[in-house]
Amino acid sequence: MFVNDLQAMLLAVQHGLGVALLPTAVAKNQEVLVGIPTEPIFTQNSAWILRHQDNRTSNKVRAVAAEVGKIGKRILAAS
Repeated sequence: MFVNDLQAMLLAVQHGLGVALLPTAVAKNQEVLVGIPTEPIFTQNSAWILRHQDNRTSNKVRAVAAEVGKIGKRILAAS
């Protein structure tokens, strides 16, 4: 089964339908799930920051986007 929805993945693995790459914040509170020890996994997934058109020029929104970008660059540089 291939799904692209976090809730569907979680439900599938909770019911024994294989394995899934889940965020730790989601999986750690699920008693029926068992973690599989691995090396760090880097995926081809992208991170997106969605902004409402009305907030496009907001200094606060731009500051958050810039900070997320810096954090992402640091993570990639460390790997």
